[in-house]
Amino acid sequence: MFQEPVGDIVSKRLWLTAKLMFWVMLVMVPMALLIGVAAGMREGSRLDRSLSTFSIAAATAGIPAPASAALLGRGGRVATRRRR
Repeated sequence: MFQEPVGDIVSKRLWLTAKLMFWVMLVMVPMALLIGVAAGMREGSRLDRSLSTFSIAAATAGIPAPASAALLGRGGRVATRRRR
């Protein structure tokens, strides 16, 4: 499939991932601060509830379905096996 050493492929893609994370953090941290301040200044208002609902929905949209099912199926507790 690839005719390159694994280290070259991984390092190239790791660098691209680091660049993506940098830009995401540069955009998301100020946005999160603004949303938090706006919601906090009007605690309990329609704006606060709307921003909270949107934030929770956006955060949980990235969770894979099997992980959600595992967490929700156990009442929010992480599924663990007991040793016998």
